[in-house]
Amino acid sequence: MSGPDKPKVIGEEWSDERVKSFLAITPYDSNINPDFNALIKPTRP
Repeated sequence: MSGPDKPKVIGEEWSDERVKSFLAITPYDSNINPDFNALIKPTRP
């Protein structure tokens, strides 16, 4: 979500490297599937 201090960005192009680095996150809990974590993490604040 954008707040008053963050301008809304529409149509921004992401390179393959940027997408890979965004999804290359490790879960805090070792019981969580890393693929599930990479999909759910961007949707949570």
